Amino acid sequence: MKKVFCILLMTLLFPSLLVACGTEASPDTTPETTQPVPTMDATAPLSDGKTLKVLAVGNSFSDNTTDYLYDIATAEGMTDVVIGRLYISGCTVAMHLENAQSNAPAYEYSKNTSGHWKSIQSATLEYALKDEPWDIITVQQGSSPSGIVETYSGLRDLVRYINDKKSNPNARLVWHMTWAYQVGSTNTAFSKYNNDQMTMYTAICNAVQEAVLPTKAFHSIIPTGTAIQNARTSSLGDNLTRDTYHLNDLGKVIGAYTWYAAFIGKPLEAIHIDSIANQISLTDTDKAIIIESVNHAISNPYSVTQSANT
Repeated sequence: MKKVFCILLMTLLFPSLLVACGTEASPDTTPETTQPVPTMDATAPLSDGKTLKVLAVGNSFSDNTTDYLYDIATAEGMTDVVIGRLYISGCTVAMHLENAQSNAPAYEYSKNTSGHWKSIQSATLEYALKDEPWDIITVQQGSSPSGIVETYSGLRDLVRYINDKKSNPNARLVWHMTWAYQVGSTNTAFSKYNNDQMTMYTAICNAVQEAVLPTKAFHSIIPTGTAIQNARTSSLGDNLTRDTYHLNDLGKVIGAYTWYAAFIGKPLEAIHIDSIANQISLTDTDKAIIIESVNHAISNPYSVTQSANT
């Protein structure tokens, strides 16, 4: 009775001391955001088809998928395009959060406003967030822990920081879902997934659904991992990486078109580019596979669709 009386009295007089009377405060499970629930709804595009201002907070996997994004966006008719990216090799959600909290000048910051990348070293996350009035800010996990749910624990705090520091209060956050490694990959992290591509792919999809979507912080998902997996069922086969985990040029094009399709909010109908930066020439078959793989990924972001181009 004395303990109950103590709790009631202290609650009335000193609410802040409630824990001292032997009770624990309930954890705050309220989502730290007012962003809409993730959706791939074609009625809610992130771009008007003319303007694209996107900052990728990532690592080499975001660099891979944005290498050709400027060229693709302008080839498809966009006239106001700014692509920015923050890079640290293998950077994870936890590392981004640590850098944010310490304001560490740890990033290579690159920006493309005219078809050419310009980079500065020792940039902070805050600097990049305030450098442009970004309309879209993408976030992703490092490839190694991408399929391990427990490694996403700092995501809400990272989202809170980005929303607090971004120069455009209306900028939408988008999650970039990365891809599984090539069969037989030499990356030592592959062992976390029993050195099995489909095990890794499935784990990535599950992690996004279990750790990212429940935050309700992201407008939508860029399903690059599924687009790449779709393309692997085509005549291209499992030949979309240059070192068994980073994308080669054709893989980069598939990735960039996945970003583009996710932003415009409607299926790809055609590819209006034959050669990208004089590095890769696209055949008619390549174009058909890109369109097919990307559109199926946008429609079914967490499952593989068999290609008709085999």
